[in-house]
Amino acid sequence: MDRLNYLLKKYRDRLIIIEEKKSDLEVLRDLVDLREWDLSILAPVQREIFENNIRLQPEYRGEAINLHLFTVVENAKSRLYYEEILALGRNMYLPYFDEPKIMVIGDETFGLQEVDSNLLYQGCILLRGLTLSDIEEKDVYLMHYLAAIDSWETSQEESSAKEIIFFK
Repeated sequence: MDRLNYLLKKYRDRLIIIEEKKSDLEVLRDLVDLREWDLSILAPVQREIFENNIRLQPEYRGEAINLHLFTVVENAKSRLYYEEILALGRNMYLPYFDEPKIMVIGDETFGLQEVDSNLLYQGCILLRGLTLSDIEEKDVYLMHYLAAIDSWETSQEESSAKEIIFFK
């Protein structure tokens, strides 16, 4: 809990406080255009892994799991995310598609389970925001939110350091 309190204090001015959160998938739809695919294209073992990961979440109470598979439509809205996966050599799409596709696996109740782009995932977490009760209860949403901010800040610091080293 000490790390959580440290990050909460460090990033307090960066928190987006909202009254009511949208679901992860609603926020994702605000950021990019999506195309839904039938889950049957996934290997059964892969789908089983996603479902088991949901069952292991502390907030899981036996609800029905309703996974959805999306790809992010490649257009001006998604350009940055496609540049990221191409630069990093991401290839989750290879078994299913002939060309690079950002794949997203999500559930309306339990949120994003897999996102092929770190930038897109972090953007969703940050734009979803936090409620005052998330902060007061120091719940899982707060932990994910602070981890996303810290990851973003750390990657920006590393990029700046690489640029300084590169240009010397």
